[in-house]
Amino acid sequence: MMVFEYWLSSTCRFTGEYKNDYLQIKHIFPSFNSPLEESLSSHSLVKHYFCVKHTLQDEIPYNDNIGENIASHLSLYYGKYFDYLGIYYANGSLHMPDLDKIRRIKYIAHPAFNNSIRLAYPAKLNFNLFSNYFSLLKKQNNNKYYKTYNKAVWFYRKALEYYNISLETSFIFFVNAIETLASTFIFDKDELKDNDLEIHFNKIREYFPSDKEAELTINFFNNRIFMVTRKFKNIIRRHIDSRVFKFSPCQNKDKIGKITEEKIDKVINSIYQMRSKYLHTGEQFGQVLLPTGSYMNDIQLGEPIHPNNNREIQNIWKNLPTITFIEHLVRFVLLKFFEVNIIQSKIWKEHNNEE
Repeated sequence: MMVFEYWLSSTCRFTGEYKNDYLQIKHIFPSFNSPLEESLSSHSLVKHYFCVKHTLQDEIPYNDNIGENIASHLSLYYGKYFDYLGIYYANGSLHMPDLDKIRRIKYIAHPAFNNSIRLAYPAKLNFNLFSNYFSLLKKQNNNKYYKTYNKAVWFYRKALEYYNISLETSFIFFVNAIETLASTFIFDKDELKDNDLEIHFNKIREYFPSDKEAELTINFFNNRIFMVTRKFKNIIRRHIDSRVFKFSPCQNKDKIGKITEEKIDKVINSIYQMRSKYLHTGEQFGQVLLPTGSYMNDIQLGEPIHPNNNREIQNIWKNLPTITFIEHLVRFVLLKFFEVNIIQSKIWKEHNNEE
């Protein structure tokens, strides 16, 4: 039997503990395991430390992946960032967790770093509630999307890790989470086409003297269509519903700064365009991602101005959502992907009524 112990931390205050035959999640300092009601920001800058104890019947080599994987799924399920500090105990030997990984939290208004309960896919900050999600996940380890989903969840936690370090890097990790899902998801060919493509394909058929030459050319373009760009948009569209807009971080009654369903296609396109522009040119855009103070707007108020008056970049920026909405969107897509493609059932039934 092998026993591993990993350390995690969070600025969010959790109660309870999770325990089954092979896994235990609990407070390292039990005095912090308090059921007291607290404000959003109380204890927000105090680190709470948690221990993940994992027992295996089979011997495996020293491995950090298990602890980081659990930290990633905790982050996704609760919508709260968990620092993964490393391994503490492994098969009789002690190790010092890497306390340097603890990050200073700059954007405490974001719900991933304070005690507020998420509006979409809500979960009270009690480790007991993790059992339903995690037990369903482990039963699906033969599912064809299981490994893909785990990788995407890892990207989600990494995005939260870099949220307070580099907004551009955080943005890229959020995009990577969706790209990972899209890369292995099986789409119907017709789903990745649109009417404009069919019009041009018909023109190709009219131009070529033989059907064989026409179809070879059309197949070439069809294969290009199956690039990640179109898959990225389609995987999001498949896994969102009205709750994405109703429960976004922007809860202003006047609706100013909110993204609507009518605008979501332009928003998704701008996310991927900005991803490509940043990776290919290094164009800095972190400040454009920030909401206005504690307003938590989904999209920029007014039209952002590029310092060099670059019109191409400005056209992307005017539809680019804030990092708060991007995090909300990615978490929603991941959890709905989990429900639809992994467990084929809903685990937040009371919150899943279509509007």
